[in-house]
Amino acid sequence: MKVNGLFPLFMKSSIIFIFLLCVTLSGKAQINTKSSPVPGFEIRISNYVDSLRVIDTHEHLFPPEILKGSYFLDFMMLFQPNGQDDLKSAGMPGSLFDTLYNSSLTPLQKWKFVEPYWRNSFNTSSSRIILQGIRNLYGISELNETTVSLLSEKIKKAYSTN
Repeated sequence: MKVNGLFPLFMKSSIIFIFLLCVTLSGKAQINTKSSPVPGFEIRISNYVDSLRVIDTHEHLFPPEILKGSYFLDFMMLFQPNGQDDLKSAGMPGSLFDTLYNSSLTPLQKWKFVEPYWRNSFNTSSSRIILQGIRNLYGISELNETTVSLLSEKIKKAYSTN
């Protein structure tokens, strides 16, 4: 009877021993087959990227041929594709965005609808990119009721050429 009582204890300790042995051996089997990069690789990569003339940033912008003559050749195009998600997350109904995007309203009229949602989403990464874009491309530092008309004019002018 005592032998039977020791058997489960022996099995538990054997299983634990085998498990520990496997873990230890598997750790030793991990071999680094590549050498570590030569120091300064980050600088070499950065210098190479900086030397490239064009970097594909994976944009989803419409081609000028589609934009010319459309209703959305104003500040609203900047919300395609990612900025619209931020406005919708801030509460804007999708149907309102679609209506504004395809509407002949003036930029200021559109802004009156967009503004409350913009105030609740201006600090997202997509919105920050929109602000950086209008600053760097059009020289306008803010997106508000005093800038949407001028911004829209500059966007139209930029897309009026080839």
